Amino acid sequence: MAQITPKTCKGCNKEYTPRHGKDVRCLDCYSKIGKRVNKRGKDNERDFAKRIEKTFGYRTRRTPMSGGMHLDFPSDLLIKCPPRSVFEDMHIDLKNAENWGMLEWYRQEKQLCVDSGTPFKKVMIIARKPGDTQNYVFMKWDDLEKILLELEGYKKDDNEQR
Repeated sequence: MAQITPKTCKGCNKEYTPRHGKDVRCLDCYSKIGKRVNKRGKDNERDFAKRIEKTFGYRTRRTPMSGGMHLDFPSDLLIKCPPRSVFEDMHIDLKNAENWGMLEWYRQEKQLCVDSGTPFKKVMIIARKPGDTQNYVFMKWDDLEKILLELEGYKKDDNEQR
């Protein structure tokens, strides 16, 4: 049986026994990183929920146990909106990550919609880098096109009434 050589943690410089060859931190340091990332994600969801409430006036909350109840509530946000609202058919996933994998994220979220019985929902990925205040949106062109056509229809109706 091969002997496991202790390593020095890159986070706290303590000596630890690695679980596998790729370990670079002790369990305590990995735990701290995980908590920080988890908090950052929850804060991002809460901030965005407040933004939707302020902009559109719809009661919005982050999904409880975000990700943990994905078959019942697959989206990161619960938006109480009127019937026929554009938000009714929207699946919003928020990311606050250094490295972006938009297409992979999109595929995962689309599969979540299928698994939860809502394959018709339009998936929208809203992402930003940690420490950045700018959000970026990723979605299929077909879905964006439908939204824009609907908005254009409202605009035309509004112009005709003037």
